[in-house]
Amino acid sequence: MFLRHQLVYLKKQAEFTFMSTVEGRLDLSHAIDDWFSRGLPCIVASQYDVKYPHIKLGILIKLNNISHRITLLVDQKYVEKTDNLPIIHTVLNALSYDVNKNNVLNFNDCEHVAVYGSFLWQYLTNYSYINQDSDIDILIFYKSLSINQLNHKIIQLNKVLARQVDGEVRFKELGDIAISELCSNSSKLLVKQTQAAMLIERKKLYAYYPSLCSR
Repeated sequence: MFLRHQLVYLKKQAEFTFMSTVEGRLDLSHAIDDWFSRGLPCIVASQYDVKYPHIKLGILIKLNNISHRITLLVDQKYVEKTDNLPIIHTVLNALSYDVNKNNVLNFNDCEHVAVYGSFLWQYLTNYSYINQDSDIDILIFYKSLSINQLNHKIIQLNKVLARQVDGEVRFKELGDIAISELCSNSSKLLVKQTQAAMLIERKKLYAYYPSLCSR
């Protein structure tokens, strides 16, 4: 079973269909073929409208100094392997960030914290995807972090990394919830799963994960 944000490596001769509206499809098709031949991955998107044996994948292609966010439909027979997102320490170290400053990346109350978005693509490809306005998108695998601790940690990261930190928290038995939404006062939260999305009442989420309410 595929999960949102999972990395998927395709066979070099994989056939694909564009699911997003793009200009210059021929040039982009050649760039994507080259991407596959270099052994670079795609990322699993939400599969709400996809039927087996196909899978919907995302890719960020750099062509003529322009980043193109593309969604592809691919037959699963072309999947060679899958992998997890790299952890935040690995990515930021590779991109020359001082990740030891103030011990800001100490997420003891999480299983681990991974990176996706433009920082992921630059880490994987060595292409220049990051600019001064780029957010750092993180995926926090929840264990026992409280809302207050999460909010404090994000504020710390914003300051130390001089970047806006965004992303999602993954609750293993439930799905993914946006950090901004989780830290808001909203009474209902959008939960994204691979095959569906749903709303959950905050009080019900707290009943499932009471450590969210701790100080």
